[in-house]
Amino acid sequence: GKKLNSGLLEKWNKVKLEVTEKDKQESDSDEDPVEKLRMKREKEIAAWRTEVIESGEAEDNSNFAPVAGDWRARLNQRTQAHPKSEVAVDIRTLSFGLPAGWEAFLDQHSGQIYYGNTVSKQTSWDRPAV
Repeated sequence: GKKLNSGLLEKWNKVKLEVTEKDKQESDSDEDPVEKLRMKREKEIAAWRTEVIESGEAEDNSNFAPVAGDWRARLNQRTQAHPKSEVAVDIRTLSFGLPAGWEAFLDQHSGQIYYGNTVSKQTSWDRPAV
């Protein structure tokens, strides 16, 4: 009886280990599809980049040119040139008296006011005349 139980237990543990290893292999291959696609795309981009560099096309491609200077410093300069406190303008006040359909808007990039017609989708830096 004892030998039979230990033999069965040994077989059970062996099968359990095989199933656990198989599940682990399947779960490793069942990565998140989005993550799988992202990794595939990264490999494709790396292969393209290598191909372009080896072919010499990279010399004329601005995507391969190093960015001069520190982008953080340029961003700080741009932000200081257009501080948000200077642009504390009431858009509703600027929209008052405009022709029908026109409203004033703030361009977030430049800090400048522009005008847009919500009906025709036309835009202008100049205030439209009534």
